[in-house]
Amino acid sequence: MNFKDYIQLEESTIEESTIEESVNSKYLNTFYVGSKGTPEKVQKILNTTEDILFKYIPIATGEIVYKVGSADFDFQVFLNDKPTDYFVQLSDSGAGSHYGRTKSGKANKNSEGQKLTDAGERATVLSLFKPVLTPEDTKEKLFIDNPSWFDSWANTFITTPDIVNKIIGGDINGFEVVHDASAENEFTRIIHKFSSTVAGKQKDSWNPADIWVFKKKSMGLITTRLTNIVDGDFEKDVKVQMFNNEIYNSFLEKELFPISLKQIINDPNKVEYTNIPDKNGAEFHNYKINNLTINFSYDTAEIGNMSFLNKETNKNVTMQVRGFPSKYGTAQTEIPSDGTDSGGRIGKVPSGIIDKIMAKYKMERIKSIRYFGTAKGKPKEFLSNVDDKTIKEWINWYTVVKADSATKVDPKIPKIKEHLEEYVEKGRTNEDVAVRLVHKISGLKQQYFFIKNKDKISDIMNGFVNGAKKISVDNGFFIKVW
Repeated sequence: MNFKDYIQLEESTIEESTIEESVNSKYLNTFYVGSKGTPEKVQKILNTTEDILFKYIPIATGEIVYKVGSADFDFQVFLNDKPTDYFVQLSDSGAGSHYGRTKSGKANKNSEGQKLTDAGERATVLSLFKPVLTPEDTKEKLFIDNPSWFDSWANTFITTPDIVNKIIGGDINGFEVVHDASAENEFTRIIHKFSSTVAGKQKDSWNPADIWVFKKKSMGLITTRLTNIVDGDFEKDVKVQMFNNEIYNSFLEKELFPISLKQIINDPNKVEYTNIPDKNGAEFHNYKINNLTINFSYDTAEIGNMSFLNKETNKNVTMQVRGFPSKYGTAQTEIPSDGTDSGGRIGKVPSGIIDKIMAKYKMERIKSIRYFGTAKGKPKEFLSNVDDKTIKEWINWYTVVKADSATKVDPKIPKIKEHLEEYVEKGRTNEDVAVRLVHKISGLKQQYFFIKNKDKISDIMNGFVNGAKKISVDNGFFIKVW
């Protein structure tokens, strides 16, 4: 069937080639094109085992994000009905991979998506104690101003209270609840002290629980026990084990329930008990590199799509390396899809996990912006540490990755040396260009690592996926509701 046979439009005129580029990713099933709040559905049925649904919902701000053909469009991206923290650009290959562009040429950062996620979390916590049935009930301006965004979360607000009450074995009003993002007390202070000084991680990398539900009068006793561990005269590894065991044992005694609240996207919903001591739930699969894309264009925010086939499920783990948010700084790695039957969106891979895995194979990621050169001067200069030797190193990475059969260079680069030299020169005085180059090179280095250790890719990907899921003997027990 010809591609144009799948297009169903009533009013908008879209150039076929532009849409075809955007859906040339085998992870895209459905997307919506809309202008001023009136979506038109454009559907492409793809020959793929992936079961992912994208919905593009117009952003209410009215800011122009895209110009396709003769029409302007603006979008917020939803993956499996869950808002992502980035925007897509229809003119880029690989939907869901890139930031949108505004009329001024500035890249949209992920602030809108993060604001929506934060508002959803706060309203979900509120729903535990009182019905949240309308946008006004959320007390969140974002939902009040954007009813369609509220609609995407409404099921979460309705179903989460019953799920949580079932987990804790009673009405939550009979318990004490600490919302990690908003509360500050002795318990949250010892939790954050432990994660930063003992575990050596950001709190959410150690334990992503959003709420800590305590049996009445238990919080003080548990806090004291945890404080004694952190302040005790033990080796760090011993403290980590003791602290994590204390959290889990408090759960077994029905004194404490650490719960991670997510937008409910599954039907039926799911409850996972994660990082149980001595049974942490880590999964191990056989992987192979499916696709690596090298994209050194000026209008995309990352090196390109990366996917790894889970041979057991015949589904792909997808990976992105870019800034969160996009800024002149080191890139982060995110796994949007985990290649399991649930097809669940995972999240960022902690940098500490990546460092351990790469060190095992005598390599390291680009850890500091100092590799490229810190921004300095007025007006600011970027990429000050990049010289001929640096570019030669990049060309070596490029050559190795490009030579692999799984790699696609898109768009084509006739002369890589001249292209990189031009990119660097433009980036020295243009922050947007410098940001894109930093993140692309960071992604290229990671691709180089994968290719150089292709025979060990299963071990590497198991580490990345379990790390993104926060599954580790070093991480704390939590209950995931999603």
